[in-house]
Amino acid sequence: TTTTTTTTTAPAGPSTVDSAGQVGAHTSLVLNSASVAAISYEDVTNSNLKLALCDDAACSNPTVSTVDSTDDVGEYTSICVSSADLVRISYYDSTNGDLKLVLCND
Repeated sequence: TTTTTTTTTAPAGPSTVDSAGQVGAHTSLVLNSASVAAISYEDVTNSNLKLALCDDAACSNPTVSTVDSTDDVGEYTSICVSSADLVRISYYDSTNGDLKLVLCND
């Protein structure tokens, strides 16, 4: 009989990715090839689509940017990463009733 013992460490507590106003609605998360997260979400305060690119697995110092700030946008986000680690985000434009897609090239 072989006994295997696995030791795990407790997960780190949650990291605050963005706290400027009411943010974080309609989130979507994907991991890139280095297992680092990219998170798309709505900034409800400003009706914007935002993107947080984590710098490490704990997302301790993310780069947060506004992707679209035209009208009332950013609801129902869905995010993916291409084979070249480029981010793609689909989301809803409430003002115009449109589905939008943004292709991030950096």
